This record gives sequence, C-alpha cells and structure tokens, in this order.
Amino acid sequence: MAKFYVQSGLFEIMIQAGDGEGAALWAIHRYLQACDQASQQLFILRQNLNASSDFNLNSPPEAWGEVQTPAGDPPDLAETIRCSEIGFGRSDGGVYLTNDVLQKYTELLQALASLGI
Repeated sequence: MAKFYVQSGLFEIMIQAGDGEGAALWAIHRYLQACDQASQQLFILRQNLNASSDFNLNSPPEAWGEVQTPAGDPPDLAETIRCSEIGFGRSDGGVYLTNDVLQKYTELLQALASLGI
C-alpha cells in the first residue's frame, strides 16, 4: 500500500491506501470520526457545566473560569479532496469531489449494515 497525503480545505491527513480514491474514502472516514469525537467532547463539557452550580451556560465563556474546553471541530472540507503520494498541495493521486466521496462512503456503510457488519 502507498502512503497518500490527502487534503481538503485545511483538513490534511496521511493515509495508507491502494489508490487515491481509497485514500479519499479513508480520509472521509477519519474526518467523520474526528467530528464525532469533537461532538462527544462538547456534549460531555455541557453536561459537566450543567451539573455544576458554579456555571451558567447563559453567561459568557470567560466567566466560566478554568474550564477544559474541547480542542474544537475539525476544519471544514473543501469542494474537492486532493490526494498525492508526494506531499500536501499536490494532486498526482487524483482530485475527487467531496460530495461524491461522501456519497460513496455512505453507500459503503449501507452495504455493510445490510450484511450485518
């Protein structure tokens, strides 16, 4: 398997895959995992803030004191996903429309679900 440098907007990741399209699919998978983790962290933070009588979510964040906030959501994806075996900012491994890759990713998940996996 080759190492691909995958980039979409400010989101960059190195992926091992058989080809550029496979690298784009894996990048989407990792991006969605990162979004899910960020959402879970934010949910936990809000639960902790709601459970504490010292915090009021209606007050500005600077009034919360020393609260560990999540690192933040991953950057938004661009309209295209660029894949390269040489480095970021190149597209020798292919350029794919982000919506097309997301559609294919969704279809793969549906196929796996129908198999009970």
